[in-house]
Amino acid sequence: MKMVLKWYLNDKELTIKDNVKFEVDQKSSTYSLVIPKVQPFHSGTVTIKASNNVGEVEHSFDIDVQELPKFSGKLVNVTVSENQEAKFTIKISGGKPKPSVKWFKDDEEILPHISDIYEVVELEDTVSLIIKSAKPENAGTFFAQLFNDAGSVNTNKAQLIVQYLPIILKNPSDFISEVGDQASFDLIVENQMHPVKAIWYKNNKVVKSDDLKYKLLTNQQSHCLVIENLVSDDAGEIKAEVSNAF
Repeated sequence: MKMVLKWYLNDKELTIKDNVKFEVDQKSSTYSLVIPKVQPFHSGTVTIKASNNVGEVEHSFDIDVQELPKFSGKLVNVTVSENQEAKFTIKISGGKPKPSVKWFKDDEEILPHISDIYEVVELEDTVSLIIKSAKPENAGTFFAQLFNDAGSVNTNKAQLIVQYLPIILKNPSDFISEVGDQASFDLIVENQMHPVKAIWYKNNKVVKSDDLKYKLLTNQQSHCLVIENLVSDDAGEIKAEVSNAF
């Protein structure tokens, strides 16, 4: 007696046009539905109906296709001044079941619930990490990870740069000398990620290097003003102003 067998997905009959295969093992009387490339739209109820001249029987089962979440775009580097808020944001799409997010700094997981520095904000299609009142020690490399039962995916890595005012370790000292001598005033600042610019003043007027009278020397942390061939008119107040070169 000839039997007719049909497969359905969510009450729609499946054919080879749906990119599926129907396999039959006559020896074991086994009938199989093969979906070579499972997609999220394959989720639902699959029903197999077998019929002959006597009647029809059917059996149904559910398919739950898990989907890996995706990031749209890339994280971008963030630069803020000290005590400002810094924020990393990236768009997300897909994911079944709904994905969760983790954030990492320098490859170590951030735990916002035990730190008041960080705040994680999750909206429908974006996830954000907020660094409140950023300090120099908060600078580093950040990335996000989305994960669910289907697996996990990471964003690219982005840098947080925190700019801060230079710290003077040594101020210029008073200098007493004689006419014809050389005077040297030294300023030392804390070594920083960003170059530090020093402007020298004599009696509130900017001093410019001229290779004859004044020399301005810079070497990473140290800044030096040299005055050659001192004369009586060189007496006065010497001061320096330092700033970050950003």
